[in-house]
Amino acid sequence: MYRDQEGKLTGLDIELIQQVSKEIDCQIEFIETPFKRHLIELKNGNIDLASSTQYTSEREEFAWYSIPYRTSKYSLIIRRGELDKFPFKTFEDFQNSDIHLGITRGYFYGERMARIIDKKSGNIVIEDVVAEAINLRKLLANRIDAFLADPVVIQSVAIEDNTPDSFEVHPLPIHATTFHYIASRLSVPENLMMQIDKALTTLNRDGWIGQLSEKYQGMSN
Repeated sequence: MYRDQEGKLTGLDIELIQQVSKEIDCQIEFIETPFKRHLIELKNGNIDLASSTQYTSEREEFAWYSIPYRTSKYSLIIRRGELDKFPFKTFEDFQNSDIHLGITRGYFYGERMARIIDKKSGNIVIEDVVAEAINLRKLLANRIDAFLADPVVIQSVAIEDNTPDSFEVHPLPIHATTFHYIASRLSVPENLMMQIDKALTTLNRDGWIGQLSEKYQGMSN
């Protein structure tokens, strides 16, 4: 999710939910807010829907989960040409380093990263921000060494910032996941989430989601 050069909100998740809304004849209003605040507002029933959400048992207590609509991975994003500075072969190598690492507030990067973030284990210095675009700018300003992000998302952000060749993806696996839409149990009836699931199933069966994914994956190549 990002704004294009004309200031229009766009991105894979935006295009997909817009198509879903057409399928179920439902109007969508977009509200920009940091992800952590988004979840709080959704829990309280003030916001109905969130995208790009991973499954956790805690979130299931207050949200309906859609079927998964795409797979994703979180990787180490570093400045282009600096791979030799981070010769990590294993997650333990990374965990025991003194890297200055950026994360996005409220994001879940897997259990291993959660332990590092919560307990501040090892020598990694953690800095959190409210949006991934901020981490990219901090990286290019040499204020952090690396940050965690979905490479497809960051490539979209970099294109809009006119810095598409400024970073590269470290080969070390960090976390792979699937993404869902979630809806507030307080403000959204379960049958509406069932309609969303039906629309996602149809769009996936017809190849529409696959074509959309290829479009954005192509932006990261």
